[in-house]
Amino acid sequence: MTPNTATVEEDCFAGDLYGTAFYGDAFAQTVGIKVNNRFSSTDVYIMFNAKTGIQSGTVEGGNQVMVVTAGGEGTSYAASTLVQKLSTNTAGYLLPEFTDTVLYVDAINSDATGT
Repeated sequence: MTPNTATVEEDCFAGDLYGTAFYGDAFAQTVGIKVNNRFSSTDVYIMFNAKTGIQSGTVEGGNQVMVVTAGGEGTSYAASTLVQKLSTNTAGYLLPEFTDTVLYVDAINSDATGT
């Protein structure tokens, strides 16, 4: 998704975001979102840090939506930076370097498999 050139319909992701522990499960359609920044080599990555399975011992940001920036286009090693942790009812978060892209978290269901 490239918000700077996309239509309003393309800008919006409305769905369930699952923790990495559920990667490969049939019901877990989305475990991470990459938002391309066409003006920079640094992109934004959004994931749900489910405190279960391989991430059950996580301390920081457990059962929260994490927003991270990193270079490398997701295909090579690059240092990443945690820029935001979001919970339910958090005010909209303006993605770094995107003037019109706001992230909202409607609900988090930590007792089940998705958010």
